[in-house]
Amino acid sequence: MAQVKASSTVKLSVTLVLTEEEAIALNEMTKYGIKAFLAGYYKCLGKYYMEPHERGMRSLFKTVDRELPQHINRINRAREMFDLPKKEEPPKARAKQIKGIWQWIPPKITTEIRKYLDKESI
Repeated sequence: MAQVKASSTVKLSVTLVLTEEEAIALNEMTKYGIKAFLAGYYKCLGKYYMEPHERGMRSLFKTVDRELPQHINRINRAREMFDLPKKEEPPKARAKQIKGIWQWIPPKITTEIRKYLDKESI
């Protein structure tokens, strides 16, 4: 009698090429953490579209946090070694980052996000 062995694989792999500016922006976006990001997203835009993709978003944040900083640091060190000017960050963005996440969110939304974070573990 004949034997049949079969296997099928369906897989998607995407290579995304970012400019330095885009890489820095993506890296900065993930610095607030997935909890804060999802809380703000769900509060402002609802859960309908993102909730089914939350696991993928968590994975994306981990990947970005693991991969991008080392490359951004490398390019900054190379600039220092060759005495090249650093890529300037917009002053407002840096000031907001220094003050923390809650400084750039309107107070009413900040209160709602904090309540949401306190009652749910995202």
